[in-house]
Amino acid sequence: MLWFGNKNKNKADPVRNSISGGFASMHSESLNDFLNMADGESVAPSKAMQHAAVFGCVQAISRTIGALPIEIIDRKTKHVIADHKYDYMLNVEPNDFFSARDMWEQILIDMLLRGNGYAVLNTNDNGDLLSLFRVSPDRMTVRISDNEKDGLLYEVKQKDGKNVRYQQENILHFKCFGSDNFIGQTPLKYAAGTIGSALRENEFVSKYYKTGGFVRNVLKLGKGVSDEAKAAFKTLFKNRHKGGGENELMILDKDDDYEQLSMSLTDAQTLEARKYSVTEICRFYDVPPMIIGEMQNQATFKFVSDIFIYFFRKTLKPYVEKMEAEMTRKIFGKNRLFNVRFNLSELTRGDPKSRAEFLKAALGGNGIPGYMKIDEARKMENLPPLGDEQGDKVYYPPDNLSLSPDGDDETKPDDESDDDDENKDDE
Repeated sequence: MLWFGNKNKNKADPVRNSISGGFASMHSESLNDFLNMADGESVAPSKAMQHAAVFGCVQAISRTIGALPIEIIDRKTKHVIADHKYDYMLNVEPNDFFSARDMWEQILIDMLLRGNGYAVLNTNDNGDLLSLFRVSPDRMTVRISDNEKDGLLYEVKQKDGKNVRYQQENILHFKCFGSDNFIGQTPLKYAAGTIGSALRENEFVSKYYKTGGFVRNVLKLGKGVSDEAKAAFKTLFKNRHKGGGENELMILDKDDDYEQLSMSLTDAQTLEARKYSVTEICRFYDVPPMIIGEMQNQATFKFVSDIFIYFFRKTLKPYVEKMEAEMTRKIFGKNRLFNVRFNLSELTRGDPKSRAEFLKAALGGNGIPGYMKIDEARKMENLPPLGDEQGDKVYYPPDNLSLSPDGDDETKPDDESDDDDENKDDE
């Protein structure tokens, strides 16, 4: 039996990588349970994504990390193994159906909205990785085996209704944060009340205009006007002034008069409440509001740079480190010959001026010993290596040769030292 499908021969049978046996009961929260609001209502992930702030936060995190190159690092030499057999699978095509970027992005969306992202490691009898498949959290059940050696077991419900069980080493399990009974938690669990209120605010604003809750026009009629005449005049007014609820006409039994009301949503502080909701949702996801387009303050160049540094260090890096650790221990097992690392250089490049100053100092352009080779600097700028000895050396000024990695004290040539000794003898 083959799960999903793969062009490769010697495909792995999921049952071979699974365990048959008893399960110990384990608490597993359903979506409705952990997305319940305080007043008993619930906010499903698909409903939460209808709010612009939730959509913006999830999109910013998933797209950014999903687009990062994944590198395989030799643990001993610390060098990138660009031609490793898994490199193409992790960066381009993990299976026959999706690109790597699409798969990682969707897994991150699962983490952010449901607390957990899953991928099946499809291997052959020798343990070689053949493909990776993302599994929806709705189809995954995590259990504890009654055999301690087996650890966690993952049960995947297939489209035909059958369940396939996997050992934990055959499942990449990425948790958003926390690990309550081996299950990750989502910010939606705690932000359900805030998101629910924000959705109701949006619904109120929509209905406010749609149903004519915002009345600008009031016509005061004298006594003696029948209800039929009022209704006819109101219909005529609406037909003459189409365009939404703000053209609704209110008729009052007063002396003949007409006026326009200047009340707006700003007067009711609805806009302020909506801005507050955006800020609160950003706090739950630890995303600066500016990242999702909420420009609350005047954005200076330094302010924007600081915001992106915060987004990288406080928001993205924890997710990246979790994914790196899980992929390293599951893909390469206990041998630990290699590490998986996301290349974050694109996120830390900075502006051109700062980057130029950094590379100048790294190469020794300030008259001090450098700490980076020319070819290493060129790689950071996506340039090919020079291909000669010059590009493979670290620069050391002539008067600092004693600081070279070789440890040779060559501040003075040998012949000069001999001449100095001879002069001292003559004296």
